[in-house]
Amino acid sequence: MNIKIPYSWIKEYLDLEISHEEFAKIVSLHGLSVEKWYIDNITGEYILDVEITSNRPDVASVVGVCREAKAILNCKYSKSPFVLEIKSDLPKYYNNNLPLTVRLDSNLCRRYQAVVIRNIKNNVSPDWLKKRIELAGINSINALVDISNYVLLEYGQPTHIFDYNKISNSTIIVRQALENETFIPISHNKPLLLSSSNLVIADTNKVLALAGIKGGENSAVSNDTVDIVIESANFDPISIRKTSRKNNLITDASLLFEKDLHPKLTEIGILRVVNLVLEICGGEIASEIIDIKNNTIPDSKLIEFKVSEIKKILGIDIDRNLVIKILRSLEFDIIQNNSSEHNQDTLYVVVPYFRLSDIQYDYDIVEEVARIYGYHNIPSVLLDTKIPIHSKDIEIEVEDKIRNILVGAGLTEIYTYSFTSKKYLDLTGATNYIQISNPLSEDFVYLRTTLSQSVLQVIVENEDVVDILSLFEVSKVYIVDKQLSSDLPSEDLHLCIAICTKNHTDAFYKLRSYWDLLINRL
Repeated sequence: MNIKIPYSWIKEYLDLEISHEEFAKIVSLHGLSVEKWYIDNITGEYILDVEITSNRPDVASVVGVCREAKAILNCKYSKSPFVLEIKSDLPKYYNNNLPLTVRLDSNLCRRYQAVVIRNIKNNVSPDWLKKRIELAGINSINALVDISNYVLLEYGQPTHIFDYNKISNSTIIVRQALENETFIPISHNKPLLLSSSNLVIADTNKVLALAGIKGGENSAVSNDTVDIVIESANFDPISIRKTSRKNNLITDASLLFEKDLHPKLTEIGILRVVNLVLEICGGEIASEIIDIKNNTIPDSKLIEFKVSEIKKILGIDIDRNLVIKILRSLEFDIIQNNSSEHNQDTLYVVVPYFRLSDIQYDYDIVEEVARIYGYHNIPSVLLDTKIPIHSKDIEIEVEDKIRNILVGAGLTEIYTYSFTSKKYLDLTGATNYIQISNPLSEDFVYLRTTLSQSVLQVIVENEDVVDILSLFEVSKVYIVDKQLSSDLPSEDLHLCIAICTKNHTDAFYKLRSYWDLLINRL
């Protein structure tokens, strides 16, 4: 996953005096990979293209990149991105509240926050907002949609805005979809056919959104929208990934949720959206901020860490005070043990909420210290012990020997997909087999149960081109044993040799000679 960030947006939060090129070079040496940068032809802005690895959703945003760069560059925030109180000159609630009921009927929603704002004006976005999201690669739609996308880019928390007057009975229900229930996403012509494993946002009559993935046409905001519901929620990552892939609907929101965002982010997301809506679209807060939690995920974690582990793993000594400084720059809290000289080696590191999915053990902390210290600053040392002898893998040795024997005898080795079609299953008399849920094509719908299914397909595709085919393949097949409780097949290594020629007798004796050769040589 890659994100595009205007360098000017980063400089809005960080006190920087280096060029975009220096920024990209330095941070890329310390774990935050800027793959490239380029100049926008219209605005002349410098855009950074940042790669986000699956274990670091915390840097999949402008604020996340700034937080990381602050530690790497040892600089300060020019302004805090986390002061997000609703404007104090607005009363918290109005007497003319609009009612809203939220109900969680599934434990796949870990937290759900919502608030109603009334009397807004949804027009074209101001130039600064429109420019920011377009430079990041997102098309401007209208002010409300743009605000939601802006917060996604800024904080990495997906949010959604519903038209309040399109929600039946002012009730939002987070639930599993009904089997074969239909839903039309925004900008889609055809309805999706949902299954009970899909998580949806619904009212009392219909599905409003595919949770964590995309909103629906039947609740979307328009230029006529005057009252809205702002949603900021957190969903089970595995559920989001499965639903997204099954429905072939991959969005920026789904890519973030499937990387396991922390539920605490919903607070930041909803406050930021509320502030921007009030600033750009006007309106009045017409409900409390509803907050329903359905999880026990902690906001922090305590790891006992021995500074001496750095020497064991990296082979260098890093001063204890520098270790503490590095960890604090990454916003880890440090509880020092000052009870005795003997315990000076031990630190108690408090991992913040945004790193909980990534930092699990003490060696993860060593990695954090190493990358900020700089891998390039760790001296290279030649190995001063014997290289350990790798133990032999008998199966791999036999595989290689079979290949060498058969290639030496004049056969051609082929590599095929593990998938096959019903035609070849029937041709080989297969009965117990597994169907692929998302096949590449009609020819690749099932897992093969024998290599002959794949080899026959190759022969059919080539027999009119070549007079004689002498082929072999060493690969795995997938056998279903109905007597076992597991739904997964056994993966067995098989060998298939095939001779295709018009002289059937000649083919038979050739085939037998290859088997004799193998048996004798093995």
